[in-house]
Amino acid sequence: VQHVTPTSPKVTPSRAASEVRGPPPRGTGLVVLVYLISAAALATSIYLRWFA
Repeated sequence: VQHVTPTSPKVTPSRAASEVRGPPPRGTGLVVLVYLISAAALATSIYLRWFA
């Protein structure tokens, strides 16, 4: 998986994508954390609705 461009040989695709989107890795991690919390809350509500 050495598909790198000649202009940026040491930039991984994930880092390049994060730089294109704008927010720093910490901000991206915060977004992922909030997404996981909301997904867990949604799963819990569905579980309580159907199995409780």
